[in-house]
Amino acid sequence: MPKLLAVLVILLIFSGCSSTPDIAYQNISYPPLNVPSTAYLGDRLLMQGKGFRTDVLEVNKITGKYAEIENATFCRYSPKSTEFFSFDRRAIRFINFVGGIRGFGSVVSYKKSDNEICIDDFWSGCFDSSFGSYTYKPDSTCSKPSTLQQIIEYNGKAGNILNFIYRDIYS
Repeated sequence: MPKLLAVLVILLIFSGCSSTPDIAYQNISYPPLNVPSTAYLGDRLLMQGKGFRTDVLEVNKITGKYAEIENATFCRYSPKSTEFFSFDRRAIRFINFVGGIRGFGSVVSYKKSDNEICIDDFWSGCFDSSFGSYTYKPDSTCSKPSTLQQIIEYNGKAGNILNFIYRDIYS
């Protein structure tokens, strides 16, 4: 009986671990193809890569007493979910009582009505804009990491010649 109880406890502990969901990635173009757009010197004319459309949280920096998030992108799991995940499994740093790191995380919740980012951790809680800088972007694109992205930028005009820069980025 004690062994069965130990196995159940271990299963409960690991059932709370988060993982990146299975997502159907598609080819994405910025801006969408066959749609007129305007570009000025140095502007990106076209970028293509793999990703999916969803709401996105861009966090520049959030600093709380028991958690920190710096330069992270979080993508909404599904249209009805309040949870957002980051491909970076160390996007959230959990801080202990003496200022050291006690662990890492990659999932937050967003309360749109209160404009708060919440971390599902007993000590961390929720953060509004007084704790740092973040932006909620509805119906945005969440890019898949470690994929080839192709970019064309407008680089000016010399007489009757238009100049462009082409770049391949493997991120």
